[in-house]
Amino acid sequence: MKVLYVYKPYYEHDLKSESQQEKIRGSFYSAFGEDNPDYTIDVIHFGHAPGLIRTSKEMNQEIFKKDFDICIVSEELDFAVEMDTIKKLGKKLFICSWDNFIATSTDMYINFRTMIKKPRIWGEHCWPIPIAEAAQYCNVLVGDFGKDEIMPNIYGVYGAMDTRKLDLENIFEIERDLDVGFNGMFYIPERARFFEIFQKANIPVTYSGSINKNIYPAQVLTLEDYTHMFKRTKISLAYTQSVFGPNNKTRKGRPFDCAICGSFMLSTHPEAYKFRNRYWFEEGVHYDSMNESNCVDKVRYYLSNPEKRIEMAKAMNQHFHDNYTPMHWWQNIFKWAES
Repeated sequence: MKVLYVYKPYYEHDLKSESQQEKIRGSFYSAFGEDNPDYTIDVIHFGHAPGLIRTSKEMNQEIFKKDFDICIVSEELDFAVEMDTIKKLGKKLFICSWDNFIATSTDMYINFRTMIKKPRIWGEHCWPIPIAEAAQYCNVLVGDFGKDEIMPNIYGVYGAMDTRKLDLENIFEIERDLDVGFNGMFYIPERARFFEIFQKANIPVTYSGSINKNIYPAQVLTLEDYTHMFKRTKISLAYTQSVFGPNNKTRKGRPFDCAICGSFMLSTHPEAYKFRNRYWFEEGVHYDSMNESNCVDKVRYYLSNPEKRIEMAKAMNQHFHDNYTPMHWWQNIFKWAES
């Protein structure tokens, strides 16, 4: 199996910081190894930094110069797959859609159905072909909504993970020295409200990310340092409101980081982890939910009752290994390419 992966390799314009998209390549090596002749991955790097492909047109041309069975393109900035490329590659092509930018309804499915009909143009991103139009020919991977098949050729996926450098042995024998933590960027109003609530209640929350200097973009941790924070934390906070508005609830990657590292998760809006009758993780089994009224009491309860949180953290960890490893991620890709 030959995979071609097309993406922007750096975070913002910092050439020392790898982007989140780098994890897809890392997950491939985690699943199949780096020297497996039966499973190989080639890359095309684009972006505005020196040494990268600099235009969308050039990116599309480079794709056809490669030999592959599957091509995954993580569109970003003004780098978009052209309709001619979509039609020619068909089911061999997977386009990544990471953000649902419509938040007009309290119904997440309505927001998603509205979004897929529109050109994906917001901020510095410009992808003129709507998801619904592209999905008539190719596959689309949705990173913040749905689970498995949402509509024909449109699939809800979890974030691919690079587990090669993570020490995951005896994860529940680690001494966790942080009571409560939030590991991530700090630029969404929901996160600021909870920060104030916990601060007033004298709850000792450890923040890693932009809260440290109140900056955006966030301070970027290495994968090892980012994961280490979850390993140190007894209770990890997860916030699901989107940067595009409070009506959007997005799951992103934090639940999976909590799961693989054995950190108990308290999350807002559990509906973000459900699509139809499919659950990524189940409330009360793998994690617990919180809101602005009960978050302080729940933190205090789970700190005082470690056996409760550890039981759910272990169940979440096992659920991850049974369903969401790098091998599971790629097996889904191969299956959807053939469907």
